[in-house]
This record gives sequence, structure tokens and C-alpha cells, in this order.
Amino acid sequence: DVSDFFEEGLAVNCDAAVAAHPEQYLISAITTAEGKIYGVPKIQIAPQNETKYKLWINQGWLNNLGIEAPTTTEEFYDMLVRFKGILENLVVYPENMMANIWRTRGVIFAQRVMNALIAKGLSREQAYDTVQPIAMEAWTENKDYKTLLEASPEVTNKLSREELDGCFTLDYYFKNVDEIFSRVGIA
Repeated sequence: DVSDFFEEGLAVNCDAAVAAHPEQYLISAITTAEGKIYGVPKIQIAPQNETKYKLWINQGWLNNLGIEAPTTTEEFYDMLVRFKGILENLVVYPENMMANIWRTRGVIFAQRVMNALIAKGLSREQAYDTVQPIAMEAWTENKDYKTLLEASPEVTNKLSREELDGCFTLDYYFKNVDEIFSRVGIA
């Protein structure tokens, strides 16, 4: 029975998912008549989301803890307790996080630029061949990626200054954070 995992905060609160998908009968599918939970609800909205009962665990976390992927319920519980301890004691330095992002000189936005070029009619290969050499120059020569793109006619003939500026915003990556937090019950 894994009910205690939920009560102890070791499992993601799935109340929002259960409420959002009543047609899935999630709780009744995993709860015994005695009210014990022996599984985690799975929602399959589309076949491509099917995971075929895989356990997805961050291997880096396991490595840092010096443990293997769990193979029993007890090992799983122990792993969750250790993960919870990490998260409870996690110290975040936002200023260091931002410094690390910008240490890339903007190269982290290469995919956004490539996708913008694809949206303007370039094939994926053409877009890649346009942005990749510029990204490599920025990275290896410690130059500003956006400045190099602005100097490239292959880019500026396809993207306006506003469109290019739109590729270099972190807002794009944070746009669904509140929704994600809400879904897992930590909003």
C-alpha cells in the first residue's frame, strides 16, 4: 500500500489530475475496497504519451545519492524519502542561475531561432545550417550570439528585429510554470 507516500508528501499530489479527468476513474482504478492504494494513476490522453509502465527517475539524482534505481516498493520508498530530503534542504541562488544562463552568451536560444526560421519557410536542415555555425562562433570565440545573428543577412532577411528579440526571452520557457505547478498541487 503506497497511501502513506501521498500522506507524507513523498508522491506528487494527483488531486488536480483526478479532478480534471473524471472519465478516467483514476482513484477507483488504483484503490482497493479497503481504501489502499497499490499504484499510481496513469492518464493516457494520446497514444504517444504511453510509457508502458516505465519508472522515470533522474539518473543524476540516483548517482549523487549513490543508489541504484529501485526494484521493490521498500527501495522506492527509501528513494522518495531521500529525494524529499534533498528538496527540503535545497538552496537556490537565483542570481547564480541567471549568471549561468547568460554565461552561454545567448547560445541557449539557438533552437528558438532555428524554429523561428523554420516558421518563416526554411527547412529544418536549412535553419540548422544557418544558426549552428553562428552559435559555434559565439561559443568558441566568446561572442554575443544575438549580435552575430543580427549581422547575418541569412537571418535578418527572414526575421525582423522584433521576431529575433522574441527568441531571446526566458518568458517563453516559463509560460506554463503556474499551470504545471497547479497540476501537481504545489501552486
